[in-house]
Amino acid sequence: MTDALVEPVEGSGVHPHPGLLAVACAGLCIGVLAMWLPSRRFATSPDIVGWLVGVVLLACGVFMVGAVRRTAGAWLIAAALAWHLSDLARLLPADQREVGQRSSLVHVALLGGAVVALGPRPTSRWSTRAGGWAGAALAVVAVSGWTGGWHLALPFAGVAVVVMVGVTLGDRFAFLGTAGAAWAAAGAVFGVELFGSALVRRFFDHSDVEPWLLDVHQLAVAAVSVLLAVSVARAGRADVVDLRLDKLAGLDDVVARALGVRSVSTALAAVDEGWLDTAGRTTDRPAGPCVLIEDEFTGRVALLGAVGLVVDDVPDAVRRVLRLARDHVRLRATIVNQVAELEASRRRILTAQDHARREVHEALRSGPLSTLEGIEHDVARFDTLEGVRHAVNRARSVLDQLADDLDPVADRSLDVALSDVVESSPAHADLRVDPLPDLAPEVARTVWFTVSEALANAVKHAPGAGVSITVAGTLHETGDVGVVVTVHDDGPGGANPSGSGLLGLRDRIDALGGTLRIANDPAGGTRLEVRM
Repeated sequence: MTDALVEPVEGSGVHPHPGLLAVACAGLCIGVLAMWLPSRRFATSPDIVGWLVGVVLLACGVFMVGAVRRTAGAWLIAAALAWHLSDLARLLPADQREVGQRSSLVHVALLGGAVVALGPRPTSRWSTRAGGWAGAALAVVAVSGWTGGWHLALPFAGVAVVVMVGVTLGDRFAFLGTAGAAWAAAGAVFGVELFGSALVRRFFDHSDVEPWLLDVHQLAVAAVSVLLAVSVARAGRADVVDLRLDKLAGLDDVVARALGVRSVSTALAAVDEGWLDTAGRTTDRPAGPCVLIEDEFTGRVALLGAVGLVVDDVPDAVRRVLRLARDHVRLRATIVNQVAELEASRRRILTAQDHARREVHEALRSGPLSTLEGIEHDVARFDTLEGVRHAVNRARSVLDQLADDLDPVADRSLDVALSDVVESSPAHADLRVDPLPDLAPEVARTVWFTVSEALANAVKHAPGAGVSITVAGTLHETGDVGVVVTVHDDGPGGANPSGSGLLGLRDRIDALGGTLRIANDPAGGTRLEVRM
């Protein structure tokens, strides 16, 4: 059963190919010769009905080969060619004619081979045996014309095919919908016709029933070939999976039809150890027995919850669909998480901006404005300008410090700005600034804020600890220059990456395309590394 219907085909329809056209033309030529030459030689009317049946067989076989059901299609094409053997045998010499006419049963075996080849992948020991029995019975039919015993081989083959269809439908309760029904009907028509013809021949005179049985056989052959072609066409349509966001919810139904089971609960592998549903939400493993689908290169793919399903039942085409769905859902979940993180980052930035405005307002109120109010009162008391000059200098100092905090590298170099922040900090800090390339202003400001925030955290969470600060330039493999900031303290560790200060710093670094890494070690302190 190599062309199992449970394996979705990629695309649908017949793809024109020079080889197919050549086979079709050759088959038509043989059919025309088999119809016309005997009628000319024996002065009889050409068998138009027989020729049309051969055309139907050939057309359905060519269609199935073009629809990527090559094995079953090849059986049908061979059956179309063998269909005309008995007619062509009439042209042989009289002593050879009987041998040729005994080949008339070959097309029966080939047509049955197409039915077996198009059947579903066996899912149990009994379905495997039923397929083997049917294949063996058809092989006996093919040779029975020469060896004898065809009157027993034909009904036995018919029963074997019907049993195979029954066992298959027993294993696959919801076997692929319309496509499965068409295949089952083809097998039933084929088996019943073989068994029924043998039964009629057993109880009625051959001369009376043979013309009628020939018409029934021709009709059955045409019906079986058409039903097989319909099953292929319907399978090609049913196996197209729409992976649009609003359609992926139907994945369970598609997989269930492809596997021929009542229902399937699908959980797709997340990037971590968890599972996702078809909407990209975190979910638990399906209830009941589950089959794990894995990929050789990418690992876990999906969990399929279905009764009686084993890994060998899942064809490669279904695995490909599940892998595509997993990657699709992962991408969707990643986008959703990034959007949520972006929104959270925007809220934190707005909060930080409001907080900075409040700090500037409070600094102005408590600093320069308060100093200027003092100057106003001092002017009335001072007899000289020395006191006024002293108060103005004090106000200027406060304003200078405020300006430096707002833009620490506006009018001085980065190393000077870093030295100032280290000297003004109560932490025991050691600063080393290597020669740096020309940094963009926003990068230099971020370096300053990184050192300032790290020192503030060290003072707060590790008072008295030693702090080592290194700022070095780096050259990326693309030729771009950057900077690496490393701040390490020998305190107890425990820096909280979710704290407001580090979150704001991470947002600033992310906006510049940089990375922030924080390592906490109770024995070795906290290490903060920024790359931009």
